Amino acid sequence: MYIEAGAMLYGKSLTNHTPGQHVPSFAAQMERLARNGLNTVMVYGLGLFPPEQLDELMADFAVMGVRVMFQIVGEVSTLLSHNNTNAWGNFTQMVARVQQSPAHLGWCAPAL
Repeated sequence: MYIEAGAMLYGKSLTNHTPGQHVPSFAAQMERLARNGLNTVMVYGLGLFPPEQLDELMADFAVMGVRVMFQIVGEVSTLLSHNNTNAWGNFTQMVARVQQSPAHLGWCAPAL
């Protein structure tokens, strides 16, 4: 299962969740998949999710028993080209926001 927060789908995605979409309807779709055995998802575009929506999404995944891997290639690439306090602060806040969730499984980053 791939979830992408931007305009592009990766691989053969089963769903595309764009920031601003109604989270409860997305959660209902994920819950149906979880009841049928889905237990892990890969989320792309982590930095594009508004903080409150990301909190809701992680809470929904935790309740469903779905674990989340975050692909952070775009976020790490931004740090390489904008190596400054503001960029690192944004990245640190994003990581801190999800790392304590019981739904968080891990990170997938590029080999640099």
